[in-house]
Amino acid sequence: MSPASCGWRFELLSFQRVASRGVRFSLLAGSFLGAVIIALLANRETLRVRWCVWRLRTCDPARLERLAYDIAATGSPGLSALDEIAFDPARTDPDSLMLRQVVLRERWDREPLPADGNELWEGRLKIFDHTHHAVPRRAPTNERLERYLRDAWGLDRPGPLELISDVSFGNGRSDPLPKSEGIFQAAAETMLGDPNAWGACAACAYLASYFDDHRLSELLRRGLISSPHPGVRDRCVRWLIYRDLHEQDVPLLRQALEDSSEDVRFEAACALALSFADATGLTELVADVARGGRVQEWDRDRAARALAALGDPRTVEALISVHERLQSEETRTIIEKALGKIEGENPETDWPSWLEGHRTSLPAQVRADPR
Repeated sequence: MSPASCGWRFELLSFQRVASRGVRFSLLAGSFLGAVIIALLANRETLRVRWCVWRLRTCDPARLERLAYDIAATGSPGLSALDEIAFDPARTDPDSLMLRQVVLRERWDREPLPADGNELWEGRLKIFDHTHHAVPRRAPTNERLERYLRDAWGLDRPGPLELISDVSFGNGRSDPLPKSEGIFQAAAETMLGDPNAWGACAACAYLASYFDDHRLSELLRRGLISSPHPGVRDRCVRWLIYRDLHEQDVPLLRQALEDSSEDVRFEAACALALSFADATGLTELVADVARGGRVQEWDRDRAARALAALGDPRTVEALISVHERLQSEETRTIIEKALGKIEGENPETDWPSWLEGHRTSLPAQVRADPR
């Protein structure tokens, strides 16, 4: 075979090998491209949702509600994406909180309807959030309710909080109070940690429905010591008094006398006087008497009763002062007996006249704290 013939055969074989490789590469590329197209078509809804979520995080605040609505309207993928945003407690900067608030409201609207199909709350037509949006009645599962409690700290969420409120905003409960260990734990964490006062107070109120639970007293003590919300501390000291007070609580109650909340100081002073005959809160009790007592009529005379129970000679002026304006005959009688015991006089004495003749002989009287 001539050299020219050999060269021609070699070039032909080389061309065939290159062409074969090119065909195989084209087939592989086509298969890969086809797989990519199939995957994109199969996940087009997810990709669309992700695109919308990106737009939601970067859009003008005025368009947030509309975009959140559009995402929720895509169904399950959209709702899951909204959950990732709303229930992300790590995002606490102002912009993220604003976004999460809008998304949380949309997410609540998409929760299942109650069994009776009625969106209105019992006793009133509607309840509203802080932006005056109407909040519909919904029936989330207990697990979902836990998320609204635990993973939405700092956000306004009147719908879920209404569901755990033992006393409804209206004239009675629309739904039975949900009870589960998960909700109990979520409420305990929320009472102690939620920067939203409404959320923390509602969680505290919910825990009071577990009145016979042995864990409640310790939670109330922790709330009284550590909560930044006066409303929570006030509820904790009141329910601790009604439920379970021991000698070990005296230092805690004395500490509460330094609280910034007038209500907390008052409750602590009453508890010390009535449960332990402890006069440490005497100044707070005299201050409440000087203010005219509690706002609620049923509770108005409690400070006077506490002062009468202590029977301290340093409060004679305060007792006589409140005695003259009391409407409750029962409390007037209690104070008269206390004054008679303190001064060794007939309880039916004309106490204002008696005071005028004995003022100089009295020990230094306790005055209202000016704070």
